[in-house]
Amino acid sequence: MKKILFAIPGNSSFLKPSMATFKQLGWEVRNVNYRKTDLVAACKNLLKLSRPIVNEITSNGRPSVKRIINNQEILRVAKLWKPDLFLTFKGEIILLETVVALKKIGIKTVNWYPDHLSDTSDNSAIIRAYDHFVYWDSWRTNEYHKQGFQNVIYLPFCTTPEESLAPKNKKYQINFVASWQEHREKKITPVASLGLKIWGNNAWAQSKLSQNYQFGPVTAEEMIGIIRNSKITLNVHVVEQVYSEGTNVRTFEAAGAGGFLLVNKRKSLYELFNVGREIEVFDSCEELVEKTKFYLKKDLLREKIAKAGWERTRKDHTYHKRFSLLLKKIEPII
Repeated sequence: MKKILFAIPGNSSFLKPSMATFKQLGWEVRNVNYRKTDLVAACKNLLKLSRPIVNEITSNGRPSVKRIINNQEILRVAKLWKPDLFLTFKGEIILLETVVALKKIGIKTVNWYPDHLSDTSDNSAIIRAYDHFVYWDSWRTNEYHKQGFQNVIYLPFCTTPEESLAPKNKKYQINFVASWQEHREKKITPVASLGLKIWGNNAWAQSKLSQNYQFGPVTAEEMIGIIRNSKITLNVHVVEQVYSEGTNVRTFEAAGAGGFLLVNKRKSLYELFNVGREIEVFDSCEELVEKTKFYLKKDLLREKIAKAGWERTRKDHTYHKRFSLLLKKIEPII
């Protein structure tokens, strides 16, 4: 049986579905929570730090002691357990020396990067360090290939769809579950008076939409409950379309929860869903207001689209689909 070692924080929404899916695929799984330090392991690890890491600790701009300890824990588990594959999501605390060490002992390394990645020399070094670097935007992936990063793989996000459709009787008119950003506030303000309710970080309480703010941040389970009990789920991407064609994970979470999704336009949405039949998009403030008012009145049509989006997600956008495709791409080397 093949083994996979994850390095995913315990509170990450990626952890449970990733481990469950690889178990379904017949792998033995284990995780190192890199945001939690095991004190016993820490004491053991401090006694056997490698020279490169000792040098980094004593250099300018050195990482925290906790970061060093948690990297050593990843290496300790890897050496004892001997996995075939190492997978992290973002892995912001993982040192390049740790990735190199994993590769030297014969473990293939994958970083599925779920955020926007700016073009810097440090980020280029991160991409190069891994055997495979998974990114969610096909346009950016092509740009990386042009720059010589042939190890970058395009995979859109996915979700664990709900087993049943959302209830027809809705508690909320419009939900927006996201962290505050100035451009997000600007985009959703036109529908503030149409029953908009916001969940997210406390910055919303200081914004012009403070009266629409409920509370937050919310857990993944709370978010799904909000989506399933809303007539419309709004989604606004972090970065404007001119810099990105991919869509974020909320698109799949909302559709997979059985919610009716209204999301600002992205090219990839037309490749992943049947826009107008499975989800809806808007490209201007005027279009957002127009479609919001329209779908709040059209209960049967809205529910029909939400059902179709849920069915499409269950068919094409699951963790099982994504990880199976990832393994096909990298299987010759593991």
